[in-house]
Parts: sequence; C-alpha cells; structure tokens
Amino acid sequence: WLWWRYEDWRNDQYILTDNHIIDIEALPLGLLKDQRQASLDAVQDVRYSIPNPLAMILRYGTVTIQTAAETGNFSFANVANPARVQGLIFERINLRRARLEAEAEQKRADEMVQWLSTYHALTDQDGAGERPK
Repeated sequence: WLWWRYEDWRNDQYILTDNHIIDIEALPLGLLKDQRQASLDAVQDVRYSIPNPLAMILRYGTVTIQTAAETGNFSFANVANPARVQGLIFERINLRRARLEAEAEQKRADEMVQWLSTYHALTDQDGAGERPK
C-alpha cells in the first residue's frame, strides 16, 4: 500500500509553461493517465494551503488554481514549497500579460506606420501620386 501511494504521488506531474498549466495524473503500472490543461489567460485565482504543522515544517502543501476553462479547477497536491509554486504561477501570468500587451502595442505601431505611409503616398507633392479631390 505504501509503495502504491508513493508511486501514485510520484507519477503525478504539474507542468507550468509560458502559456499553459498542465496537470497529468497517472496511476502506478500505467493503469490510468489523465491529462488536463488550461491557458494562463483562464486562471482566475491561485491559492495554497498547508494542512498541518508537520507539513509546515517539511514545507509542502496543496496549490489550488481556479480557472474559467472548461477543464475546471486544478489541485496540485503535496507539492514542495507551495508558496513558491503560487509565486511562479503569478509570475508566469504577469509575464504572459506583459508579452501580450507588448505584442498589441507593436501591432498598433505597425498599423500607424502603414497608415502614415499610405497617407504620405496619397499626398505626395512630387507628382508621383495624385492628391485626392
């Protein structure tokens, strides 16, 4: 029973990428494997709990991630240093938001350059283009 519990815990994977949170739960001996993922954009709240004083001494707990995704909420059980895991998730969310804002700003700047070059071509004084009437 102890071996089974340990392998069940060891087989579970919690993966944080630049764009997604992935939860892979697998039973020992390859009996079951369940994988869920959600975009970081869908994360609404991240909390952690430390269940007892022993867990506080050993620095492990559960991280709960509430999402607006169809996959529902995620619960990362018995992770080391849950406060750090929560901080990493918030850090990735903030980096993603900053990257998306920078991309949107660059797109707006590119559109402005295109508009100005079109305007310049339409109002060219050298006779290369005709002025609109």
